[in-house]
Amino acid sequence: MLILKPNINKRGFTLVEVLLATIISCLVILTAFAAYHTVVQTRQLLLHKTEVLSQGRYVLNLIRNDLANVHRSADHQRIRLTGTTYVREGRHMDTLLMPVVSDQLYKIGRTGKDVCVVEYSMQLAPEADEFRLYRRCASFESANQTKKRGLLTCIGTGIVELRFEYYAEGTWHEQWNKETGFPSLIRITLEMAEDKSENSRVHSVSQIVSLTPFPKAAFTSTDLELQRKEDVGTQNF
Repeated sequence: MLILKPNINKRGFTLVEVLLATIISCLVILTAFAAYHTVVQTRQLLLHKTEVLSQGRYVLNLIRNDLANVHRSADHQRIRLTGTTYVREGRHMDTLLMPVVSDQLYKIGRTGKDVCVVEYSMQLAPEADEFRLYRRCASFESANQTKKRGLLTCIGTGIVELRFEYYAEGTWHEQWNKETGFPSLIRITLEMAEDKSENSRVHSVSQIVSLTPFPKAAFTSTDLELQRKEDVGTQNF
């Protein structure tokens, strides 16, 4: 009769081996979680950056389109482009005012007018306690109109700096209020923050828009006088 003796050489895992396996497993899990968290955080940062840059491109395209349709006139006393510089806490919050040709009606009861005044400016939004970029559009009446009227639209939030620079006669100017015409180039710079925190990332976009010089020879004194009469004739529409 055979008697089977137990194999006393077989043994299980020791406590040290179990602890080592547990520690290694925890390290692997922590490494995977850290990698996942980094990927998610990077994705969120890219999304925020994309949204901010998309807004910046939208604003630049809007200003560029208005500049492309700026109204040209030989009578610079009547129609002009005005750029004013404002600095708040070391950052520019400039204003640009210009006549633009448009087929939209911006004032109820006025028809037959295709020239409007467009203004870009930074204004404080009380409900949000922050400065926002606004576009104001009103019907054109005179070069010296000072009343703030027309359609006011918020076109940008989170913008911390708006700067316009004007190039003429080989020099960049911070302001433009000349009665001799338009600058040849306008540089637009926007700086936008991802959020309202003090350590928020700030992204900058910039674009230079070319304004074709007005052909002075295309207007004669007779043409200018006819234009003035036409403007007076349509003033009470």
